[in-house]
Formats: sequence, structure tokens, C-alpha cells
Amino acid sequence: MRPVIPHENPEGRRVNVLAALAAHGTHKHAPLTWRTASHPWKGEHVLAFLRHALPGRTGIPRIVVLDNAGIHRSRTVRQARRALAEQGIWLWYLPAYSPERNDIERTFRTVKHGAMPRRTFTTTEALTAAAETAFGQVNAQLQPSE
Repeated sequence: MRPVIPHENPEGRRVNVLAALAAHGTHKHAPLTWRTASHPWKGEHVLAFLRHALPGRTGIPRIVVLDNAGIHRSRTVRQARRALAEQGIWLWYLPAYSPERNDIERTFRTVKHGAMPRRTFTTTEALTAAAETAFGQVNAQLQPSE
């Protein structure tokens, strides 16, 4: 008989987050943009997020650094690369197994262990609200002081 390994979220509550971090303070309004959902993300969600998070700016290319998550390498995303490039959005993939090269990983670590150390909630809505608040707090810390 094989041992039963408990599932990560036995209550069925999970919130997934897509986030983008503007490098070098080049984003005028918020260096961090994110979206939460209680459903799994798919390639079409990534594309919609990129188009929303990176609005067109004439003549300014936007380079998006991605890890090798399945949704980042999905057929949907691969097929959209040419259209994204025509919009000035270029996808650059990190080498496999190199999360230390991805600045957004530090941001997620700060959210998980600093802004949101407690991650067990009684409802999905409460978990979503806590994640939104935590990302908002981290985003405020990233804002340049005027």
C-alpha cells in the first residue's frame, strides 16, 4: 500500500497570481502589475495579461522575461509570439532551473513570507483579498519616492 501524501490545499481553496514587474523604474504608475484568479491559468490568460499589463507605447519595445512554466511555453503563447513582436512585446525565456535570474521571484517571496505570511483562509474570497492586499503592499514599497 502506498502512503497518502496530503494535497497542498486540502480544502480546495487556491488563488493563482500572474504578475509583471517593470524593471529599472521605467513604469510611471506602478512597478508591479498582477491579476488573481481561483482557476488555473492557461496560455490565453497569459496573453491577455501581457496585453493588459504592457499597453502599447509607440517605439518603445517591451521585453518580457519568462521562466519555463508550461503556460509560458504553451502552444497558444508560442503561436502568438509574432503578433506580440509586431506590438513591440518580445518574449525572452530564462534558462531552465534558474529562478535566481528572475526578479519577480524575489517579489513573490516577499509577498509569501513578508506581506502574507499566513496563507490559510476559510474562504477563497478571503484568500484572494489577502493576496490582493499583499501585492498592493509590496507594490507600494516598490514605488519610487517623490
